[in-house]
This record gives sequence, C-alpha cells and structure tokens, in this order.
Amino acid sequence: MKILDREETFEYIKHKMYNNERIVAPRYGDGEYLLMTSGRDVAKETSKVVGSLLKRSVKVKGQLVCTVKRLEGSGVWQDTCNYIMKEGGHKLYGAGAWIRWDFKRNSDVLPFLFRNKVLIVAGFGKEAESLFKNIQPGVKSYTMPKKQASSSYKTAVGDILKICEGFDNILFACGPTGKVILSDIVDKTNANLVDIGSLLPAILSINDKNMVKTWSMSGYKPYSNLDKLVGNLLKKI
Repeated sequence: MKILDREETFEYIKHKMYNNERIVAPRYGDGEYLLMTSGRDVAKETSKVVGSLLKRSVKVKGQLVCTVKRLEGSGVWQDTCNYIMKEGGHKLYGAGAWIRWDFKRNSDVLPFLFRNKVLIVAGFGKEAESLFKNIQPGVKSYTMPKKQASSSYKTAVGDILKICEGFDNILFACGPTGKVILSDIVDKTNANLVDIGSLLPAILSINDKNMVKTWSMSGYKPYSNLDKLVGNLLKKI
C-alpha cells in the first residue's frame, strides 16, 4: 500500500484532469475514523447510523480514497491513517489536504470541478446554487440536512441515481454521508465524484461572512485572505 502526500495527490489528480480521465476522490478524516471505531457522536452524525456504512464505502473500488498521511507515531491522525488504509484495502491512497492546499496555492484543479454541468450535494445546496447562478449557471444543487445528513441517505441515493448521468461533476459537502453516497454511485455514473467538504462554506463566505463559522476544520483558523482566495477561484471557473 502507498499513500501520496498532498502535493503528490494534487499532481495525480491534475494529471487525470489534463488527460480527460475520471476523478473519484472521497476524503476520510478523524471524524470518519471515530464514527467507524467508537461510540462518539462526531461530524454532526451518530456512529450507529453511519459507522457501518463508512466501513463499507471505504472498501469500494474505483476511487482514490484520501486521508491523512501519518504512518508513524501515535495519536488520532496516525490512527486514522493506519485504520483507513487497513480497512479499505486499496493499493494507493491520497492525502485529503490536497483541496485546501490547491485553494491556498493556485487553484489549478479546483476550477475544473465547477465547470460544465455540476451537481453540488450539500447542506448548503440552495445557497451554492444561488451564488453560482450568475457565475456558472450549469451548477445545480441537491440539498441535504445540515445535521444528521444520514437521515436522508436512502432518499438521496435514489434521487441522485436518477439524475447523476446528466452531470459532468458531482461534488459532495455533506459530511460522512457524502462519502457513502459517493461510493454508492461510483459504478452508476461517469461523472467526476469529489468530496470538497469545507471548501464549499469557504466559497459561500464571499456572500455570507458567517459561513466561515460552519467550517468543520476546527483546528484551522479561517484564512486571513479568504476573500482573495475565493475571488481567484471564482474567476477561473
């Protein structure tokens, strides 16, 4: 098994993008790890509902499962990396931080994900569609509950399966449930499937500064130059 660092993951996905190859990239962090291994309620979900679904989803072939690159030492990050790699059984893994890295660095790949016909599956789906209507009218949304997204899991999978072939990119920002839905439709669509997570609130903060507070990355302070970063990304779409 091999895990790429964030730069290698970025280059791997960029290479696929420029060669018109499909991108399928869910991202599993410590929240997903805790849901799969403990009784703690995290990421606005409960382990009883989502834990077993995540264990199944991480094994699904045809996706580059991204997580944290920590193979040695101790602590939740190392435990997360080791567990996801062992549970998934894939030969290659990516680093989940590639999205944040590209967003802060140059946004070479991210604009590509918002081009053509795009479906955003998120708790802030309607807000996303409203923001993009004058920027990129090809962006549509499927709104999930902001909390306990798993409560709409079965309905969402059925609905998305009916429409997924009409989109070039399907982006997920609905926590652990998004990873599960992504894995469910890997073989049901040719669309790129990418878990963008807290990037969506960052983008939406261009219209609503309070949106920054919804970030799930509690260990990171909001970027001081967020307006500039979002502005640069939107200009490239």
